Amino acid sequence: MIKSALKTILSLLFVCTPYLEADALFSQNYPCGGFLEGDYDTNASSPTPYNTTRTYPYEGPSGKPSIFWQYRGSPSAIKTAPAISRDEIIYFGSNDSYLYALDIFGKLKWKFKAKGAIHSSPIIREDESILFGSSDSNLYALDKNGTLLWKFDAKGRIDATPVLDQEGNIYFGAKNSFFYALNKNGKLLWKINLSAPILGACAIDATGYIYVGNQLGTLFSLNSHGKIRWRYKTKNLIKSAPAIDREGTVYVSSTDWSLYALDTQGKLKYSYKTAWHITATPVLGFDNTLYVGSWDWNMHALSTLDGSQRWKTNIGYYATYISGDALLDSRGILYVGSRNDYFYAFDKDGAILWGVGLQGDVLGAPALSKSGLLLVATDKGYIYALK
Repeated sequence: MIKSALKTILSLLFVCTPYLEADALFSQNYPCGGFLEGDYDTNASSPTPYNTTRTYPYEGPSGKPSIFWQYRGSPSAIKTAPAISRDEIIYFGSNDSYLYALDIFGKLKWKFKAKGAIHSSPIIREDESILFGSSDSNLYALDKNGTLLWKFDAKGRIDATPVLDQEGNIYFGAKNSFFYALNKNGKLLWKINLSAPILGACAIDATGYIYVGNQLGTLFSLNSHGKIRWRYKTKNLIKSAPAIDREGTVYVSSTDWSLYALDTQGKLKYSYKTAWHITATPVLGFDNTLYVGSWDWNMHALSTLDGSQRWKTNIGYYATYISGDALLDSRGILYVGSRNDYFYAFDKDGAILWGVGLQGDVLGAPALSKSGLLLVATDKGYIYALK
């Protein structure tokens, strides 16, 4: 409780500006760095890839980057987003069942083999241990040297990235339709059946309420004891994590082609329609702007106040849809990958600043290190560092 209170006090000391100190506390208070406020390693570059805002307190490349290095462990697809430790060790999972650890120069430090594909992105806890799920039904905890600490059998494939609260409790959903809460040592606290497979990560707001979507398109709000507060039904499956702003508004995308904004009681504030599926977690940027990519080949920017469109930018021809999350750096530059083997940067007005060709489609989210490296993985097994 003391640690929780201290984190809360510290988070209130930071002022939300577009320009952030690199050692600022990872905070729920958007846009102060954009990472979930929980028992994460607050000295890490990117302890969790899925967070409330997808904004980073670091600057990306100042111009069109070159490929600093590339690494390929196998031809298997990489669908997870990288996590980056305080020592700038890069962790990511692959369809080949391995969790990889690379140094900042792209050299393999170690790899850990699960018994199934890894679609669940790794997260880094305050003690520097790493958590991730696998299609073998286990949630794994490893130390920073890749040694197994414990595992929890959820009895169902885990594609969702785990999320931590301030006390270190662990929350995740599985394809057996159950949503789980574990303590920091991997012991079950509670579970609840949410009636359909759970594909995306949850989000936790500043009051401790949990938000998670399922394959039937229902977004649930749960309390910390696993009781349903409310539910909101979209018209198709939810694959992504929700985003939450500092007012408590919850933003969730659906493959019914729409993005929804809900108030703290689950009432619809507005919705925004695109021309195809949305499978990405939206980015909550500066100046009340929200960004989300769609399978309609466009990156969209809209006002968080009323859902009105600020701009949309088409990235190309058929099959160039955007399925993964974007990220926003401290200057307001937006980065996202697509299904046409390219990775893009946009300015605040939606102009494409540059595109870099890669080997393979970008299906997951990128990450940004303190040193300004953009880390991007593809479905052909490559992970790139752009600088």
